[in-house]
Amino acid sequence: MAGVSVHHAGECGPCTSNAQCFSGQFCLKQDLDCDGTGMCAVRPTVCPDVEDDICGCDGRIHMNSCTAHRDGTNVSDWSRCTP
Repeated sequence: MAGVSVHHAGECGPCTSNAQCFSGQFCLKQDLDCDGTGMCAVRPTVCPDVEDDICGCDGRIHMNSCTAHRDGTNVSDWSRCTP
């Protein structure tokens, strides 16, 4: 009914990268665990306008964890990335 194809019956399994998730999803992992295993989750489309300047697992600074997730990455550090 949602206009998508069924990949398989049952729950989605764990993931280690975004490539294992469907379009519009990313592999959501525990904070500070970039190399761990997560579960596919829908990327947020609306995020709060709160500036926390966190470092994403992609090595980029994101406004907050929600904007990192919107960009398809997880939290690597609760502070700015260091070169």
